[in-house]
Amino acid sequence: MYAKFPLIIILSLIFLINPFLCCIISFLLIFQQGLKVEVLLFFIALWFGFFGYTFIPGKGFDFIRHLEVFNQYKYYSFGQFLFLLSKQTSVDYIYQFLYFLFSKLKFNNQIVGFISAFPFYLFLFLSLKNLVFRFIGVKYQRYCLIILLLMSFSLTVPWTFSGVRNGTALMVFFYLLSLKDFKDSSLFYKILFVIPIFIHFSLLPFVVIYFISQMLALPKLNKIYWGLVIISPFTKLIILNLSLAFTKLGKFGFLINEKIESYIMNEVETSIYSGAGFRFFLVIIPLIMLGFFLNYRLKNVMKISNGEGMFLRFFLMFHGFMIFTSTTYIFSRVHLLYIYLISFLIIYSIYRVRSSLRDVYRLIIIYVLLSIIPSFIMGREYRVYNSVIFYKSLPGIIETKVYSSSYWSS
Repeated sequence: MYAKFPLIIILSLIFLINPFLCCIISFLLIFQQGLKVEVLLFFIALWFGFFGYTFIPGKGFDFIRHLEVFNQYKYYSFGQFLFLLSKQTSVDYIYQFLYFLFSKLKFNNQIVGFISAFPFYLFLFLSLKNLVFRFIGVKYQRYCLIILLLMSFSLTVPWTFSGVRNGTALMVFFYLLSLKDFKDSSLFYKILFVIPIFIHFSLLPFVVIYFISQMLALPKLNKIYWGLVIISPFTKLIILNLSLAFTKLGKFGFLINEKIESYIMNEVETSIYSGAGFRFFLVIIPLIMLGFFLNYRLKNVMKISNGEGMFLRFFLMFHGFMIFTSTTYIFSRVHLLYIYLISFLIIYSIYRVRSSLRDVYRLIIIYVLLSIIPSFIMGREYRVYNSVIFYKSLPGIIETKVYSSSYWSS
């Protein structure tokens, strides 16, 4: 405890003086053996939280609607708030409660950006750390984690978190997935998987896929996988017919039908989720195509532990789900989690596969890391950054106001 306590104090003081400097130092300290990685990741995620606090959105961003909801809650009594929740069809209650709570604590609406970005990046970093520390040997863990973090920076559009509930729900699900083996887990751990659903109801299919992948034998999973691949050209037609059946299941069916109409039947602009064309078409799509090969090779060229096998079984089912939804808006909402999993599998392959493919995997990593440069420029992603987060002290950042006049045309 003595070694950890001063580290937290020192990093806290540096964060107070210059949060960005603390973020850089924390990142570099990951290489240092003996330091608590979770503490370092916390301070990195905290900086991203204040990036969210000073975030400059595009005029068409859903983020702006969340700011407006927050402002409305300032004038609601608790009774009025509960009445509003009882009337809404969604079960996405968690962020509603957070908005109401922080509005009553007299925070300004920029706190919406913080409570969106901070948990998104914190759960992302912790998930990557959990996977590395579970499946990769101690000697290589910190090096692999550094590479994975850099890959996640390269693959994540800076405004991804601004979808608020969906991004956070995905990362909470990712974190639960990374924690432990399904068969060795308690009932309480399994119940925790309802949390992502209450953050954003669209996570329901992920939870179902996870439980199916852990409860069925591999031959049955393969049949389901190939079934999803074969019927994928008819996805919209199939789901349209299912939506009619869901309307007969009461409120729960109505919620599912509502999401179907939002994400599948209605045409939705997906560019704000895809980011620069370079990243999406020349980096993300090839990685998705690589996914099945990675899963197949790891399961067939080596002996794997039970935990590794269960993780790869989920990956197989998730890959099938991605193909099945590839013609719908759902694809643009969930592909990010998928490429985080692929990024880990690339690192894992280098660690486990002793063959000439290692050089190929290394080239893929280099390509992914370098992709951030053209993506950042082509997508003009720099527009979302407020320069104060790079040089001001913490009090200076907190005092920074973001006005609607600074929003850019998306």
